[in-house]
Amino acid sequence: AVPMGATIATYVGQNRGADRMDRVKQGVRYSCIMLLVWSVIQMILVYFGGKYFTYLFINPSETEVIQVSVTYFHTVFWAYPFLDMIFVFRNALQGMGYGLVPMLGGVFELVARTLIVVLVRPGSMDRSTDPADSVLFLYYEKIQHKGRVGSVKSKIRQIYL
Repeated sequence: AVPMGATIATYVGQNRGADRMDRVKQGVRYSCIMLLVWSVIQMILVYFGGKYFTYLFINPSETEVIQVSVTYFHTVFWAYPFLDMIFVFRNALQGMGYGLVPMLGGVFELVARTLIVVLVRPGSMDRSTDPADSVLFLYYEKIQHKGRVGSVKSKIRQIYL
């Protein structure tokens, strides 16, 4: 997902500069589709093979550690598509020249993680907040991306038409 994010930032920047917002929209859409397919593959691998991936780093005799890692994998695997979409939209916004929005999104992500741990799961600092904050952050990024594409189109129309 990270390499796709870097790729989409360059792609969006070049096509925005060429005044091809239709290609920006198409590129973001195709990137989302590719990452959703990859997310499904990752989800299957992690859900069914997470224990074996853990064996690469932990001695199989450490059954308690292995069980905790399997529980973690089973808790967060469903959030992979959301996390992948965050990479696409965050980097697309950066490619359009809106660096502040993704940075504030990172702040929002940190605040969301903190609030989830403190309010939703008090006393559970050892548990992951990845799935819940990924969904909240994706919602924020999608709204920002949609609004920015529209505002860029209107600015281009004002300048060139």
